[in-house]
Amino acid sequence: MMVIATGYVFFIAAGLYVPGPSLPNSGNLTYSVSGSGDDVQFTGVLNITFEGGSSWSRTEGDIGPDDFWHSYAYLAGDYYLDSVVLNTSWGDKVVHRYLSSVGHGNGSGLSISYQGAETCLNYRTDYVMAGYRATYLLTATNITNISDMDLQEIGDTDHLRDHRTYWNGYHEGAYGFDTGWKLIEPEDGHDYRIAYNFTNYAIYLCNHDDIESMIAGGTFRYQEDLFLSGSGNVTVLLDDELYFYMAAFIGTEEQKMGLQSYVFTDVTVIDE
Repeated sequence: MMVIATGYVFFIAAGLYVPGPSLPNSGNLTYSVSGSGDDVQFTGVLNITFEGGSSWSRTEGDIGPDDFWHSYAYLAGDYYLDSVVLNTSWGDKVVHRYLSSVGHGNGSGLSISYQGAETCLNYRTDYVMAGYRATYLLTATNITNISDMDLQEIGDTDHLRDHRTYWNGYHEGAYGFDTGWKLIEPEDGHDYRIAYNFTNYAIYLCNHDDIESMIAGGTFRYQEDLFLSGSGNVTVLLDDELYFYMAAFIGTEEQKMGLQSYVFTDVTVIDE
């Protein structure tokens, strides 16, 4: 059974951090896959062989209704959430928890990955969808010194939070993408007034409680009063807390071409 310790505190004296072992250039990784939800239950195996910058995958059994394994990354990382201790087959590992989007359109969901603080090795990923959950869990490998890996936090994690904020007057426009996402956290004492101008997209905003619920075992959850879909020009107010933003394309392939589908984002930073 996997146990995640979320109340762990990391102490590293300044200047005393010594990196632990890194991943070898090649190896084999075996992930058990399990999932259940609305009228679905499945178990399977994902095998990954990596060498240099390349990797190959093969599956056994049933790994669920969505072929996430086609894009499953044993080394990944998107928006850093926090650091926790994960109990694995090789003992406790200090891991970084990352959030990203998975799936397409109205079938999109949240990916929660647990990656070694030092190696970035993906020990576990939970896919949290509207109707079910799937877990990919590292259960076997030919990496002989894996027990010695990821036993400590890296020296400094502040830089991992750098991309959560907006500056006043921030503007962004994007056309014809499948899915876009961001972890948003206003600086202390500030809120964000965000204007979304969009066509052929669904926009989800998950607050901190939603994120915690999905980490704890729930299915995909978001702020329904902030949900946007189709086309519009809408302004939302995000107060001083953590949000996960996701924009998913819901149009046709013809609408994706040219300038027919887009999301424009304009941000005003306001004092609380």
